[in-house]
Amino acid sequence: MASLLVAAIGSAHGADSLGWEVADYLSAHLESGHGVLPYCQAAAEGANGLHIIKYQHPTAVVEKISHFSHVLFVDACRVVEQHYGALIHVQADALTPGKGELSSHESGVNDAVCLARALNVLPKHCAVMGLNVYLHEHTPVSWSLQQQLVHALWGEILRVLQPRALPFVVSSYAPT
Repeated sequence: MASLLVAAIGSAHGADSLGWEVADYLSAHLESGHGVLPYCQAAAEGANGLHIIKYQHPTAVVEKISHFSHVLFVDACRVVEQHYGALIHVQADALTPGKGELSSHESGVNDAVCLARALNVLPKHCAVMGLNVYLHEHTPVSWSLQQQLVHALWGEILRVLQPRALPFVVSSYAPT
């Protein structure tokens, strides 16, 4: 059975809040069984296949990453070649170490992925999903743009886990 970690990277500030806000939205709909997302009720009745965890820094994920068959990082992304709000979906094997170019963090998701790869703990199925916030890092992402990411992410979750009884666990990391 596939296990999927949705690693929501973020903070409470500006566009960096995107990962956490998307995680909160998905978690709330899974827990309530609201029909906004297909198969929410089935997801709310299971346990242990889908884990949505909020992280303050991408490298914090490396400790747990090997416990999952699939990992999706969700983050505000910085891509010069794309327009603001563009949906970003990059497979982990396409990422190289950098200086935070993909992420709004100083050491970004690409660095966390490369660290996990070097430690030989990176799952075969790993990707980054987000929205491009280049030049708008200090401004929160609008609700309508967030919803585009939510629906793309939910589609990927369904693709990975299939629309059977989708088990899930909602966890969060709240920095002190």
